[in-house]
Amino acid sequence: MFQLVVGSRPEALVEIWSSRRLPFEPKGELLNMRTELRLAVQRLRASEIGLLLATYQSESSDACDAENVLFYNLGTSSF
Repeated sequence: MFQLVVGSRPEALVEIWSSRRLPFEPKGELLNMRTELRLAVQRLRASEIGLLLATYQSESSDACDAENVLFYNLGTSSF
């Protein structure tokens, strides 16, 4: 259901590809996805300019708040 990609320098890049959007209270496989993503994000290190780039892309046309999907649903303590 999901694929987590960590760059060759795991402190610098994390990507995740999923057929389903991460909900606020995930269950089952989505809970596993959130757990793995949280761990990978916690290993990220700030660059010299201290920027975090987060992108949410979907073919779905249903309404959602991208900030919630990218940060709040993951858990801001991960950052």
